[in-house]
Amino acid sequence: MADSLVPKHGGEVHEFSAHTVEAQERQARLMQQMEAQRRARTIAVPTLDADVRSKLRKIGRPITLFGERPENRRDRLRKILAEVSSLVFWTMRVCLLLAAMSCFPAQRRLGGWTGVVLL
Repeated sequence: MADSLVPKHGGEVHEFSAHTVEAQERQARLMQQMEAQRRARTIAVPTLDADVRSKLRKIGRPITLFGERPENRRDRLRKILAEVSSLVFWTMRVCLLLAAMSCFPAQRRLGGWTGVVLL
């Protein structure tokens, strides 16, 4: 594993600065938020308030927050479902990556993943 971190061309390995790492992490968080918002727009939620409350009850969330109106409750349900959907999506990607890594031990030993691409 450590051998794969050494450049093959004989060049030096440089660490990213703390500022660069922080910027990359900030961008990753923003990308995740944008993805969650995109998913939230595509999730179908019930329009009847009783159905929205029932769905919130089923997933163990508060049925009504103080001062919350039906349209706010519906938006909150959509946001919760988008978060759950995003979590399931990323969990599945990690599982697929781990499965791919275990299926190709010879490529892993050789230090290259030439044909494995997960979208």
